[in-house]
Amino acid sequence: METKGFRLTFNCSETSENCEISLLIGSDFYWSLTHRIKRLDSSLVAVETSLGWSLQGKCDERVIVLRPSPYLLAATLKHHFRKYKEQYPHTFDLLNSSIYVDDFICGRNDVPEALRTTLECLQIFSDASMLLRKWRTNSNQLDLLWQQEGVETEFSETSATDLRPPIKVLGLAWDSEKDLIYFDPKDLLKFMSRKTESKRFILSVVGRIFDPIGILGPFVIKLKCLLQDLWTLGVDWDSELPPKLRHKWQQWSSEAEGLTEIKIPRFYLGDVDQELSSIDIHCFSDASKSAYEQYYTCDLLLAITKSKRVSFAQKVVWHL
Repeated sequence: METKGFRLTFNCSETSENCEISLLIGSDFYWSLTHRIKRLDSSLVAVETSLGWSLQGKCDERVIVLRPSPYLLAATLKHHFRKYKEQYPHTFDLLNSSIYVDDFICGRNDVPEALRTTLECLQIFSDASMLLRKWRTNSNQLDLLWQQEGVETEFSETSATDLRPPIKVLGLAWDSEKDLIYFDPKDLLKFMSRKTESKRFILSVVGRIFDPIGILGPFVIKLKCLLQDLWTLGVDWDSELPPKLRHKWQQWSSEAEGLTEIKIPRFYLGDVDQELSSIDIHCFSDASKSAYEQYYTCDLLLAITKSKRVSFAQKVVWHL
């Protein structure tokens, strides 16, 4: 409703330049929102409102099967995308593979291609009466072009970069200015502020750490090993921790505030400015009684130059 100029409030005394809605009372206010009206079959009426078209009236058909809304959303979007398979083939492939519930995440090779993809996505969703909002990019040039095209970005109304909250990308925080991905511990620290020292609480803390790519592995594994020790000692769910394990828990808690310092590039090969000839990934793993470790090396063979010399680089990635 905010995109249509309406502001929801619960205090009728507030004033604003835009129209405020607290309660929809009376036919006068209702008809001020409506426009065209179409009579349909089966006693249904299609009413065009300031918020879009709506169907009103009684329906004689009974709903037999109810399905989860995410499934219906995904099926509806894929059905709509197929209409543009021939008109926008590249954008169709992106939308068909890069939509996560109601989020669209993709990358393009250059700014003109990214702008074209943006405008085509907006057109496709607009034809379905859907509005793609809160666009975000790591390219200042693309961000400027978005503004010129009237694309609604994430911080269209906020210019101070220091005041911008971290953007969430599939559960992780993304610093689009530096193009880095990191873990935002704000919610975790708020939960840990209860300062409960029990096995049940520690298990809840572990469950609240969402680390899909393992960047916090060496830090989280210490807490999991602490849980192993609690199980070995037979500590009850809500009993006090033994002094030695309590010290480990307190030390781990004090270090949790520094999790924002662990940041990785979104594109790990972003600093390679030469054409890659091949990429070899080597994986080594080992295990102990407490945990297992995986160690990755990424060998990059760069393109051969005119002098026939080959440049070689190595990247190291680990996961615990």
